[in-house]
Amino acid sequence: MASDRKSFFGCLHDYFISQGSLIIGGNFNCINNVIDKFNCLAVLPMDKKSLDSLMADFMLIDIWRKLNPQKVSYTWSNSDHSQASRIDRFFVAKSLFSKVLSCEFCRVFFPIMILFN
Repeated sequence: MASDRKSFFGCLHDYFISQGSLIIGGNFNCINNVIDKFNCLAVLPMDKKSLDSLMADFMLIDIWRKLNPQKVSYTWSNSDHSQASRIDRFFVAKSLFSKVLSCEFCRVFFPIMILFN
């Protein structure tokens, strides 16, 4: 049986035109890079595969991770901070990468802010 996450990522194809410059942001509640979790349970392989497929199908990059390949920062933690993960993300079309000036965490409304040229 497919997970809810896999179904969700699969449904996104119905809403986006595969050509064009997309920016998708939100709480994906899925981790596809081990550096983005601390003391958290393993992600189901089918969920990771679904997220990776979404990124590949729409030629998206995780802009914060691209600009910060080794940096550790999390957007969620449990109440005692014994577990944390980076589940909030912005995926940006590869074609827009050269226009991105910066991508930073901020704690005001949405935890990530992107500045474009």
